[in-house]
Amino acid sequence: MSALVISLAGVMLAACASTAGSGNGTAGSGNGSAGSGNGSAGSGNGTSGTVTGAASCAAMSASAYLAGARAVFIGTALGGPTAEAGSAGAVLLSPARFHVIRYLKGSGPRVVTVQTALTRSGSTMAASEDGIQPRAGQRWKIYTTSLHVPYQTSICGGSCVLGGPSDDVNLPCAQEEDKN
Repeated sequence: MSALVISLAGVMLAACASTAGSGNGTAGSGNGSAGSGNGSAGSGNGTSGTVTGAASCAAMSASAYLAGARAVFIGTALGGPTAEAGSAGAVLLSPARFHVIRYLKGSGPRVVTVQTALTRSGSTMAASEDGIQPRAGQRWKIYTTSLHVPYQTSICGGSCVLGGPSDDVNLPCAQEEDKN
């Protein structure tokens, strides 16, 4: 898995390459009220920036993802803090809240939290290459091996967007999965 760290008080970019795939990260085009900086990967001002990238992972069948998960649910991403993430737009930061429409495997509460691709800690933001990049209002099928919230998930673990447009990060579920 590749990781990307962006310091929001300026621009500090640190990427770790993966043998399983590659991703691209940039920090830039953000405006805020304090600080500015320039880096070899781009530039940013204040407290926002842009992160882009896509994971490379081996696709499995829906039944294989289901077998490997402890819980699977269909849910709608609820509003919350966001950060710009390239073509994915304003992505919800971790942990993002989801309203569970129904559990396909396992059981749990009707509102859960899920780890996303972006996590903010103070003035630093970390991005996970294969993390999901949900936008408020999107409907997702979430596969998790976690027993407790916030649920850990990823696009490489099978999580996908239901019924919405795809982009270079969020993969749509296969049509046979849309029926669930």
